Amino acid sequence: MEQRALTIRSKNGRLPVLQTKACVAPIGFSGNPDSLQELNAIWDTGATNTAMDAGIAKKLKLIPTGVRQVHTASGILDTETYLVDIFFKLNKVAIRNMEVTAVKLGNADMLIGMDIITMGDFAITNADGRTTMSFRTPSMKLIDFVPESNLHNMKLTKRLRQKTSSPTKNAQVSRKKKKKKRK
Repeated sequence: MEQRALTIRSKNGRLPVLQTKACVAPIGFSGNPDSLQELNAIWDTGATNTAMDAGIAKKLKLIPTGVRQVHTASGILDTETYLVDIFFKLNKVAIRNMEVTAVKLGNADMLIGMDIITMGDFAITNADGRTTMSFRTPSMKLIDFVPESNLHNMKLTKRLRQKTSSPTKNAQVSRKKKKKKRK
């Protein structure tokens, strides 16, 4: 299976929201994704399923495939579902045959939920004070920061022990030199 990945980086500082551009088409879309309307998509680890704004679904003339009950911040709703292909133009990542729900979203056109995030590997880092989010599908290998952190901490502890023992050794050498000078 072909590997696809996308990465977003802040220009400076930390990102308060992980946002990318996405395009949506009915399942089986075989045209050029560049011809599709770009939507603002927020990557939301708190969302179980991917959702799109109900107004966008109507504007794109998508055909509902059913109804699903969803839990939102404003309560439990019965919402229409759609089967779609989702395209991220960043490095041409495509998620095909995805069921999405249609809800009223105020701050984005889409929420990318855990149903897509768990299809692959997802990492967020803030090295040098800049947020980087990277996603690849399908999952390629385990990402686990604990072993690296443990190794770093062991090396740090070793260096600290060496630094704290060095002044003692230096003091002992200085005392020995002073004794030799007195004799």
